[in-house]
Amino acid sequence: MHNKLALIVAYYLARFDRYGLEMLGFISFNNAFVEVAERLGVRKNYVKLRRDEFDFVFPWRQGWKRPMDKQILHVIEMFSDLDEPAVRNIVLKILENQEYQKSEELSIMLQVLQDNDSKHTGNFILRAPTGRKAEEYFIKYFHDNHMPVNGFLKDTRDLGCGYDFEISNVDQTTFIEVKGLSEDAGGVTFTNKEWNTALASGKAYYLVLVKNLNEDPEILFIQNPAFKLKAKQTFYATLQVQWNISENDLRGI
Repeated sequence: MHNKLALIVAYYLARFDRYGLEMLGFISFNNAFVEVAERLGVRKNYVKLRRDEFDFVFPWRQGWKRPMDKQILHVIEMFSDLDEPAVRNIVLKILENQEYQKSEELSIMLQVLQDNDSKHTGNFILRAPTGRKAEEYFIKYFHDNHMPVNGFLKDTRDLGCGYDFEISNVDQTTFIEVKGLSEDAGGVTFTNKEWNTALASGKAYYLVLVKNLNEDPEILFIQNPAFKLKAKQTFYATLQVQWNISENDLRGI
């Protein structure tokens, strides 16, 4: 197991290079190799060689140009959708938290790194996702009712902002994330970027939940959802970090 943990740390060092080194608090790569090896109980050269195996993908060094083995490919695939803070968070827990090494979260990641083609995914399933249907319902509802706030509605769905729409007026800009359920009940899923944007935006961020879309739609506005709702962080084979809010938690709103 410790070799696989070292592989994840090596990936971070390879992908983010000297910036990653600084963010982990190491003064040099040699210092990083020594410290990581000591904390994880592996050889220093193992950490370095694993870092070097990512040279084919990341352009910081001249590096190796040999074919990558399956574990290297799996790590790249698993973490490719995560930004630097998200990967760093995982790496720091690996290096500094012994209990994390026993966690279900880490167990899922380690299963992905097995030398086979199976993919292990998290166990949360979004019930009856409705996507564009819920978003289009919200657009019409907003134009008819000017809620949750009045202003100019801007579609940001294709911009990767961490929300679907902006509403701007002379006083403020409000961020809108729309989630839909085809039935009256169910949980919803946030991507890591959506949840972090909600955390950073506070009261300027709304979750717009459109329920029962297939029959008689009902719309619910939840201001500052990152404060009001309890989310559980889960990881998937491609490691897109998501924050899940249960049906029971939504009932309390």
